[in-house]
Amino acid sequence: MKSLRSVLTLAAALALVAAQATPVLALAPVGAPPWACLPGDTAGSTARGGIADNRGVVREKDTGQVVKGIPPHAQGAAPTDFAVTVPVWVHVITSGSLGSLTNAQISRQIRVLDAAFAASDFSFNLVGVTRTDNATWYASRSGGAEHAMKKALKTGGDGTLNVYTTSGGSYLGWAYLPEITDTAQAYLDGIVIDWRTMPGVTSDYAGLYDEGDTLVHEAGHWLNLEH
Repeated sequence: MKSLRSVLTLAAALALVAAQATPVLALAPVGAPPWACLPGDTAGSTARGGIADNRGVVREKDTGQVVKGIPPHAQGAAPTDFAVTVPVWVHVITSGSLGSLTNAQISRQIRVLDAAFAASDFSFNLVGVTRTDNATWYASRSGGAEHAMKKALKTGGDGTLNVYTTSGGSYLGWAYLPEITDTAQAYLDGIVIDWRTMPGVTSDYAGLYDEGDTLVHEAGHWLNLEH
């Protein structure tokens, strides 16, 4: 079956884009995995080109993409009662005590995600949590150990969002568009985030990346949105 996300998301995604008030996150480096986010820096970043937030910090690589309106033939085509509730599994990967998360902290992150998509007719419901102590998976970047981790832990089909909390490697998080996971590598489907980007779990990213918006950003990619 063609991915639910790649077929049904356009109208809802446009509503989401219109509802966002603040640009979200991250400078994606050359050679990063698809749709990866890296903690932004202020020194020289505007000279390299990028999208700045309201403090002038470049957090998003300028991809040169242009926002286009929904084509006329698709306007009004979405069902008036369109609504999708996405089941979410969160896989907490730790290295000893590093990366440990409580159920309350996870639930708070899902509430942030759900609220951010409220205008899009997508909602998110936490249905399960797994916990795995694996130092290799915790430190993994895109590729390599990511494959083993996702093969072992992925739950549900393409309509289920699997979120893996790790060190993030060098990134705040990453995701793959449905066109990549509608393949033999369907197990790659899902989102990896740095656990420290979740709201209120640590002071490491206080005032910068600690409001839970990394997952919001990457969920946009999971729903087939470009930057």
